[in-house]
Amino acid sequence: MSAGCADVVVVQRPFQRQRVDLPSGARYWTVVDERFELVALFDRFLFEERFARGRSEKTTAQYASGLAEFGSWAVERGLLDDLVACARELGMFQLHVRTTPVARVGRGYGQTRSGDRVADIMACVRSFYRFAVRHGAVSSSVNALLYEVVEPAAGAMPWLEDLPAMVARPVHTLRRSGEHEPRTASLEEYVAMMAAPGALRDKLLISLLALAGLRIGQALGLRRSDLHLMENSRAVGCAVAGPHLHVVRREENENLALSKRRRELVVPVHPSVITVYAAYCEERDRVAAAARSDFVFVNLAGGEVGRAMTDGRAREVVAGLGRRAGIDRVVTPHQFRHGLATELVESGRALDEVQMILGHARVETTRRYTRTSQERLRAAVESVAVPSLSPEAAR
Repeated sequence: MSAGCADVVVVQRPFQRQRVDLPSGARYWTVVDERFELVALFDRFLFEERFARGRSEKTTAQYASGLAEFGSWAVERGLLDDLVACARELGMFQLHVRTTPVARVGRGYGQTRSGDRVADIMACVRSFYRFAVRHGAVSSSVNALLYEVVEPAAGAMPWLEDLPAMVARPVHTLRRSGEHEPRTASLEEYVAMMAAPGALRDKLLISLLALAGLRIGQALGLRRSDLHLMENSRAVGCAVAGPHLHVVRREENENLALSKRRRELVVPVHPSVITVYAAYCEERDRVAAAARSDFVFVNLAGGEVGRAMTDGRAREVVAGLGRRAGIDRVVTPHQFRHGLATELVESGRALDEVQMILGHARVETTRRYTRTSQERLRAAVESVAVPSLSPEAAR
């Protein structure tokens, strides 16, 4: 063992996640035991999530990590054979994932999990229990251990016009860090990143994120044939007027990019995006391998030239542009989507317009962006006109 690895102690857990490559080429993640045999109930749940419910491979990877942690904890306490008894102890499992450092070598190794990650793991466990109830592996009475039926508090769901009389609330949950106000990348930050040194490909990526509100998987899955940037696209068999792009869910993308939305989405394209795209095309067409690819975002240098850009690489270039622009925090791709939604809502655009641009299935999701920001609250307080006070009254 080299000196650089001497401090890394790999903890052998009863369960771990494992990727499964099917003969068809499709992939998903599952959970295996210490003999590398599939854990049957976990595997059936993850297989259904991937192929029956259309979750992405990345989502099943996250689910598999959470279930491996849950299964290891339950086995070590002799609880896994009785899922009802295990559900009674979920509070202790939640405490375990909050306080125990990550044992799997990789990102976050040796660190405690964030509140958002703990919430994700608990949501995954609840989804697994719902699956187990549906398939008769556990009695439906277990739901009483997972949820409590309560009257919603005033203001708890401000995006709903009419609150339901009662709701089922998870018993084991944490407040997410972004629950009150989504983290956003502002238009000012977008402009600063566009002015920073960087490749045209990377400038196009943040332009589509900031001005079209695409998710990173949607952007990386774009093909050149999806971009209809002329005023009239009838020549290519499209009746949609004006510059626009089509977001199409494709399972076969070589970079595993996948649109969360199952149905095709048509998004209007901002003029600034067209300008950047034209300049980028000139750059990429000088690289023969890239010119042959139909993917919009491809490697132009380093790695496999001409191959589609991956999620990890995209996040690196967005964070790098943020650093070069002098932004003193890590900028993530999804913050641009939140920024566009907030900008549209605060500029007075109708909710149905914002919903259709972002591709939200339900307007209730879009209503979350109507929450008043702290900046607007402060401006409201400071706008109160206070009569001049005499020196004596101010004492």
